[in-house]
Amino acid sequence: MQTTCYEDIIFYKGVFYTNEENIKIASLHNRINIQYSPSDIRELNNLDLIQIQSYDKGILLLDGFHANMGHLLWDFMYPSYYGLIFHKEEKADIDFQWMTSDNAYKTDSNGWHLDIVEQFSGNKVITPNMLSALYKTPLKIPYLIAGVGPVGIGNVRNDFCVSRQLKQHVNDPVESFVNRMYLRYNIKRNTFMNKEGPELPINIGYVINKRPYNNMDSLFDKLRKKYSNMCNFHIIDWSKYNFKQQLSILNDTAMMICGVGTARTRTPFMPNGAIEIQTNAHCLNAANNVNYYDYHIGTLSKYVKVINITHYTNEECKNASYSQELERIIDNSMQMRNDVNYPINIDDNIPPYILNLRRNVNVTSFLNWRSSLSNDIGDLITIMHSNK
Repeated sequence: MQTTCYEDIIFYKGVFYTNEENIKIASLHNRINIQYSPSDIRELNNLDLIQIQSYDKGILLLDGFHANMGHLLWDFMYPSYYGLIFHKEEKADIDFQWMTSDNAYKTDSNGWHLDIVEQFSGNKVITPNMLSALYKTPLKIPYLIAGVGPVGIGNVRNDFCVSRQLKQHVNDPVESFVNRMYLRYNIKRNTFMNKEGPELPINIGYVINKRPYNNMDSLFDKLRKKYSNMCNFHIIDWSKYNFKQQLSILNDTAMMICGVGTARTRTPFMPNGAIEIQTNAHCLNAANNVNYYDYHIGTLSKYVKVINITHYTNEECKNASYSQELERIIDNSMQMRNDVNYPINIDDNIPPYILNLRRNVNVTSFLNWRSSLSNDIGDLITIMHSNK
């Protein structure tokens, strides 16, 4: 179900109104079907429209946001903002108004993440009741974009890549989202592509994850000696920084080592030409002791190269320690940094095991996996085995 754009729609007493022939159904959530449509303008008394006022900005309507940072960015903010790009790409850089349901706002209005939403849009989030309290007479809204499109990390296509967009655009929509975020925080975005000027130390970070990944401090101590005066190595805990500080760290990082899930959802904000080394999850019951949970997040950006850990020994798995592959991968990445062509072929960010799985999965198994709302590739394998 796609987003719907309504031009010059009328808002009055908490309800949007338009002509009957323009009414379409949209979903206000990108994975759960929360249907929405405006009301028939004939329900309004014509006398009400005599005192109509004009609102000065467009509105993007969705059910609500999410406190988890990864879902907030890529299952709520991006899919809703993509509706603006899809319908009105020429307005992708100007302020707009985000509106959520009154019930969702009671949850969404608590927490630091709301500051990110408001910084990005340029306005405080509102609800129908809040807007009604401000304006007692009908409002003409220049445009209402209702719903969230089937894009973002909750939406995986049958090629096992994230659904990034629904048509071709002048600019890459993920890049538009990232660039707008930097612009709104007044940070000049860096790039490692065609970079001029003096060669600076290469910043390499490891992001702490809720899933244990032990002994990274000892590996970094070793690498500091190997790459003395050439690289800086940092262990990063995102919870210690506000989002603007996180962007500043990402903006200066050439190589990020991180685990599955929320920890890696910030990597599309790295400079173009950066590298992510994805550790993937230890799992003794999986092939090569690796579970590629949320692997598809690596297909969001065409400007960050992802290299995947593809094997753990039994001992590494039992001790939740870093892979002995990791040092070699870092060494190779240092050599290849200037040899990658961008935009990359997004398939190259998918682990080889997943590419092989993609070639062998049937349509029924894939659709059952997506309808289960799971992003765990292990669940797809279970479904495939049960369908044999």
